[in-house]
Amino acid sequence: MRAFTALVWREISERRALLAAAAVASLLPVLAPLLPATGSNPAADVRELVMWIMVGFLVPLFALLLGVSFIGRDLSEGRMGFYFAQPLSGPTIWFGKLTAVALLIWGAQVLIMLPTVLLARDPVWFLAPVVTTGSPWSIGSFLWTVAKTFGPYTALAVWLVPLGIVLVAHAVGVVWRGRSAWLVLDLIGLVVLAGGAWWALRPFLPSAAPIAGVAGSLWLVAWVLFGLIAAGAVQLTVGRVDLRRAHRSLSAAMWAVLAVAVAALLGWSNWVRSATPEDLHRVGTVLVASGEWIAVSGPSGGRLDYQPRFILNVNDGRWVRIDSGPSWYGSYVWFSGDGQHVFWAGPSVFGQHDLMHLDLEDPDLEVRGLDLVLNEDGSRLAISHDGGRISVVEETMVAVYDVESERQLAAASISGEFNPGYSWFDGPDTLVISASTKWVWDGMAGESRSKEYRLDVATKGLTAGEEVQRREPELRKEHVAQEGRRLESVEGDDGERLVLVEGRDGRVIADLAEFDDIREIHRLGNGRSFVLGVRDREGFMEVFDGDGVRLNTVGCGSDGWIRFAGEAAPGRLLLGVRVWGPEESESTGSMTWVVNMETGHVETTIDGFYPLQAEPWGEIYAVGAGAWQPGSVSSRLLQAENGSLHLLDPETGTVEQVIPAVG
Repeated sequence: MRAFTALVWREISERRALLAAAAVASLLPVLAPLLPATGSNPAADVRELVMWIMVGFLVPLFALLLGVSFIGRDLSEGRMGFYFAQPLSGPTIWFGKLTAVALLIWGAQVLIMLPTVLLARDPVWFLAPVVTTGSPWSIGSFLWTVAKTFGPYTALAVWLVPLGIVLVAHAVGVVWRGRSAWLVLDLIGLVVLAGGAWWALRPFLPSAAPIAGVAGSLWLVAWVLFGLIAAGAVQLTVGRVDLRRAHRSLSAAMWAVLAVAVAALLGWSNWVRSATPEDLHRVGTVLVASGEWIAVSGPSGGRLDYQPRFILNVNDGRWVRIDSGPSWYGSYVWFSGDGQHVFWAGPSVFGQHDLMHLDLEDPDLEVRGLDLVLNEDGSRLAISHDGGRISVVEETMVAVYDVESERQLAAASISGEFNPGYSWFDGPDTLVISASTKWVWDGMAGESRSKEYRLDVATKGLTAGEEVQRREPELRKEHVAQEGRRLESVEGDDGERLVLVEGRDGRVIADLAEFDDIREIHRLGNGRSFVLGVRDREGFMEVFDGDGVRLNTVGCGSDGWIRFAGEAAPGRLLLGVRVWGPEESESTGSMTWVVNMETGHVETTIDGFYPLQAEPWGEIYAVGAGAWQPGSVSSRLLQAENGSLHLLDPETGTVEQVIPAVG
């Protein structure tokens, strides 16, 4: 121990000029407020800013210089024999020199920061001035916010990053000075292991599962540090004073440790992504189309924030695992209107996603990557009813592609003051693009003009429709598009009016009813529409035919929140009911109602289950194309309170489990 201490002290003494340079540098932040260029900025903020600039520049520079020289220079200049002539082993020399360098780096960092910290208004809480001084824009408050967000790793990184620079610089310096054939092997090892690490972490970054990505990255960084430290000790134990031999032993030890680390990371990554539907702790997100297939995802034990996604057949249990897309867009999956094709966005790379495709009629269920990429705004993707064509809107350009051949069929540019937004197919050969101007706001209200363009795929011709004035808040709420006519909600003087509108020109044909608040309007089978609203603080559901004739009215009461969930079977409506506590802050129970549309009576009440389609705008559920068809799977999916997924038989009122909850 005495020899180790003497070695540490000797190394520090030889490089004490570095501490003197840090002490001089520490005066610059103190003098910075005296410069005329600082203007009226608070002196404390100026000192902090200059101090962090000095720390961010000088400390890495000191670490780089020390890392290159503290072992590599002694080996190349033949001075390492002096240390082995003493009663010192290779590991003792390595750890003694490394300890001295670490103390020098950390000491220089403390010296640069010390005067500024002592002059701070509250030195104890220097990193949190926003708490004590109310200065939200200071550098210290920013670091404090980062530290609170990312936990203790931030504070640890302040001290470990310089040490990491030392270790990397040392390894690079020894390899470069060695100038042997091992340099080629080092480059090969670096490329192979870096590629393996990227392959393991790519599915989680940057937004699919950021916590899992950060955890895997921290694992890799920890093993890199450990590998560099262990390799340095092996280098001096085996190589001793021979530079080339030291290089070989350093490389062999370092790549062996990192190979184990990357192999373990790959194994963990594969295990995380190997989940099955039975591994889900609860159903998190569901997307349903008109067929018997659904897209489902949810949390799974031990997989941090990674939520595996599956395309699942609810009738026969077949499933396909798909790559996890952005975590905050669970609906980054699109079904065609006929429910036979599904598209989804793969992991993001530099803000873009590969577009994947699966033909659900293919007996092999083979996933195919299309030669197309999506930007982050994946909502601008449109799919034809049969899934044979897709359209992508990118800035002012609109393009239509054939899915089978991946060939572009038509493209058009919408320039000027109208900006293209969403698009949809009106038949296989016509794409409708909704474009609008920028909003002009006057207080809480705003105005915009919109126009619909129609792109003929066969002729590649683009035609513009009539200009329409839009106001925000919108006068028209949800509406149900029908052939020729539709129901719409229009704000009135004392509430909302339900009107029948001519589909082609938007002309109001008739006033149908008045409500205090219209919650939902949906199309049912045979041209009928369902309306759920509030009148005199009582909930009502009403059914209208295609000509606006009221067929039925059912009172829903005012004890809970009632949402429409679809036509589970012809003539039977499904409603989701949540009962709220006294403070209406959280649900105290949930149930499902099966309502006979002809009689208006609740035929079946299923306690403890809530229909997914009753929450089309929540994070739990997203409505796909064709999902509102009578009897579709979407209207019959229920979630139990434990998070499991079930399928309702509306004739008998029984439920069958589709996905269990294992959490």
